[in-house]
Amino acid sequence: MNQNAKLIMQQHGKTFALAAKLLSPASRNAAAELYAFARTVDDMIDLQAAKPSMHELQVLLQNNQIHTILQQYDIGSDTMNAFLQAQIQDATPCQLPTEQALINYAYGVAGSIGGMMRPILGAPTIADNYAISLGIAMQMTNIARDVVEDAHRQRVYIPATFFKTPITTQQILQPSLAQKITIFAAIEKLLLLADSYYEYVKMGYADIPLRNRLSIITAGKMYQAIGKKILKNGAAQYWQGRVSIGLAGKLVVAVKAIIGELYTSRPKIAEGQILTTIQQAISSYAAK
Repeated sequence: MNQNAKLIMQQHGKTFALAAKLLSPASRNAAAELYAFARTVDDMIDLQAAKPSMHELQVLLQNNQIHTILQQYDIGSDTMNAFLQAQIQDATPCQLPTEQALINYAYGVAGSIGGMMRPILGAPTIADNYAISLGIAMQMTNIARDVVEDAHRQRVYIPATFFKTPITTQQILQPSLAQKITIFAAIEKLLLLADSYYEYVKMGYADIPLRNRLSIITAGKMYQAIGKKILKNGAAQYWQGRVSIGLAGKLVVAVKAIIGELYTSRPKIAEGQILTTIQQAISSYAAK
């Protein structure tokens, strides 16, 4: 493994790094390369004054170890291109108008990564939608956690339709009591939506080889635990700082996740609506 990729994951993706310890060595190495590349692109968009062009990101891809990984696992260019397109769009201020716009965005920046992880995990193509769904769910958790941080960058990823009244970034940063209640109600709605995608993912766990399955279940549960803590803390604490479950909390979640995998049955949920939103999200990038 590229040691720099391993270091990037350990420094910036502590949840992923912990869950990745359960992966098979080959899957762990490839996952670290994918995470490192995605993080590098994300930092270029967020931290550089001069934002990269699509051409510059394509050149970076061609000269990066992840390009070899994509070829090794026969990962098509469409999924990576969706990720890069979404990152380019993320370079400008935004306010997402609808739930489907949110899902489109979440697919681009994270569901696409889930899609690329599917062959790395050794799961068949039938598991594509489950892998994408996990990425979407995790991104929704990220959005719910980072509403204030995103507002500093003039970004509001919670759909406008989730708010009872229109909300500006300034109101997110300096909310009145009534605005806090309105914003937190939208966060609750977002986390409820995320939970439906997490539940859908469970239907595909059996397609992943056991060792890698335990890792992915653990990663998903750790992220879902962040959302649960946000809800438990409530609106009064939300503006006090970014929520984290800590190492001890992650280890507890990991143990429970593994035990749950061994002793619980798979859920049966209505999947038609989720599949439709995923396909619409994929199509929104394929058309560009």
